This record gives sequence, structure tokens and C-alpha cells, in this order.
Amino acid sequence: MCTIGQFSQIGKVSVKTLRYYDSIFLLVPAYTDKFTNYRYYSEEQVSTLLFILELKRYGLKLEQIKNVVGSNDTALLKALLTEQLDEIEKRIQRDTELKSLVRRKLNKICSGGSIMEERKSLEIELKEFNPVSVISVRDTISIDNIGAMFGKAFETAFKNGITPAGAPMTVYHDIDFNYEHTDIEVVLPVNDEGRKIKPENFSPGLCAYTIYTGAYSSIGDAYAAVMKWIETNGYKISGAPFDIYIKGPREASSPDEFVTEVYFPVKKKL
Repeated sequence: MCTIGQFSQIGKVSVKTLRYYDSIFLLVPAYTDKFTNYRYYSEEQVSTLLFILELKRYGLKLEQIKNVVGSNDTALLKALLTEQLDEIEKRIQRDTELKSLVRRKLNKICSGGSIMEERKSLEIELKEFNPVSVISVRDTISIDNIGAMFGKAFETAFKNGITPAGAPMTVYHDIDFNYEHTDIEVVLPVNDEGRKIKPENFSPGLCAYTIYTGAYSSIGDAYAAVMKWIETNGYKISGAPFDIYIKGPREASSPDEFVTEVYFPVKKKL
């Protein structure tokens, strides 16, 4: 048996952490003196502690680790590690994209460009949006996970024998934007052939819109321009704004070449 201090040295973990593990029943001491409340750990528990710390390094949450340690369930651990591996891959992808953006910004500055991006001059127009048949997937997610929603929408189309018939769209249903908790709908226009499910009718009506060329990270310029035009010209927003991705990562060689149409449904103020 070893004291909590000795056990903390073995695992290179603080006494405070060991006490917390005890309180949540993740790693309960082999013996606790009922008079002094001193905690003692057995040699066999060293392996358990090292296993817990190993799973923590992999990024698993304590509740997940507790379930694995308590059940000794290999299938559960396999599922959790697979899920964690998927999250790591997503982080790598996000970091790779961020690295590319930082490099482009640095190159622009080094070549004499301004520190702050100049706002683009955008032309705003009114357009009656013709109704289209669509299938859609809607969820409340982090913006980082929007790619998975596109995958789900295209998978739904494929499984039901539906052929997409236009550029994909995203509809933003939130009044106040929240990066980590956004109500988003991915919309795919579809044709009339091979339908196994009944499509919806997407008909936002009259819209103020603009065409924006550039990275998605700077598309706020387009939103600001359209909203200013709406206010200045006596209109008001009457529905959820949406984007149409005319030219995206698959067609463009760099984010600077992305082409997105930004729409705000509107009606005239009374």
C-alpha cells in the first residue's frame, strides 16, 4: 500500500486530482482510514491510474474513461477511440485551412499589402427567386461541422435516387448568430427524376442579393452590404437569409476564387 502522496508521485498527478477521481468514483482508494481520512492505494491500482492518464492524453472525457474503466468493455473503448480519431482528423483539417489562411495573409503583408482587408464594392439587386424543388437537412450545430451536414444531404439524395440539379445552399434560421450553436439548413435543388421521397418547395420570394467573390471567412462584408441596402432603400427582412455556393473548394484553386450568392428575403416597409 502507498499513501496518496506516494501515489501522486508514481503517476505524476496532483493529490488534488486523485481526491477528485475518488469523489467521482473514477479511482477509489483501496483503503481509507476512517479516523484520519488518509487514503491508501494498492500496487494493482498503479496500472489503473496509468490507464486513466493514457486515455486522458487521447482526449477522452472523464465520464467516458469512467465507463471504460468500470466496465472493462473493449468494444466501448474501440468506439470511443474511433470517435476521437474522427474529431482529431477534423481538427487537423481545420488547422490546415487556418494555416493556409495565415500564410496567405502573411504573404500579402510581406508583399506590401495593407494590414486590414479593404472592403469590396458590391452591387446589390432585387430579385424574385423562382421556386425550386429541394431536399434539405436541418440541425443546430457548430459552424465547424457544416461539412458533415452537406455530406448527409448528398447521402440522402443518393440513397433516394435523386440527382442534385443546382448549386447547394445554406439557410441560416437564427436571429442572433452563435458560431458553436447555429440553426442551419443545407438545401439541395433536385430534378424530377428518380424520386423516392417527396421534395420540398423552396420559395423565398423577393430577395435582395449580391454576388461575393472571396473566402468564406470574409463573407461578412457581403452580409453587411446587403443589410445596409435593405435599410437604406425602405425594405425589411422577411425571411431567413441564405447562401448559394456557385464556386467552392472543389472548383476553385484558392479561397480567393470562391463565388457565393448572398440572399436576404425582403418586403417593402409600409
